Amino acid sequence: MEYDRIIKILNTERIGGGEESLEITTRGALQGDANDYSLSYYEHLGAGLDCTTRIHVKDKRFVSIMRQGAINSLITMEPGNRHQCIYSTPYGDLPIGVWTNELSSDIDVHGGELRLKYVVDFDGPIPGQRKNMKITVSDIQQKGSAEND
Repeated sequence: MEYDRIIKILNTERIGGGEESLEITTRGALQGDANDYSLSYYEHLGAGLDCTTRIHVKDKRFVSIMRQGAINSLITMEPGNRHQCIYSTPYGDLPIGVWTNELSSDIDVHGGELRLKYVVDFDGPIPGQRKNMKITVSDIQQKGSAEND
């Protein structure tokens, strides 16, 4: 069954001695159950770079993030493992390595949180970027619904 949900994504990245964050809140879909679910949503990245993102979580230990559109990628995450991935942009393909340090999920059909801590490296002399992703899924509240109860 598919459920309409609000999906809030907070990405935090450590670069050098500083930290940068980006937060996106969008409407999307939740399918599945607590042990095997998918989130899907549309992203407008500006300058015509639009894509659809699907995040699939299996057994609370394996995550795949697939983007399709102006940016195409399939990123695989599994705690304690490094996966080789390809991140395709309009300017060319970028091979990346993704090492997942932590993954936790308490998402069920009503919502919850998915948290990921990982390092992205670029197969070269540049040190990896440490990233945290927190995805919060919640019910869509209809405006005025509390007033009508």
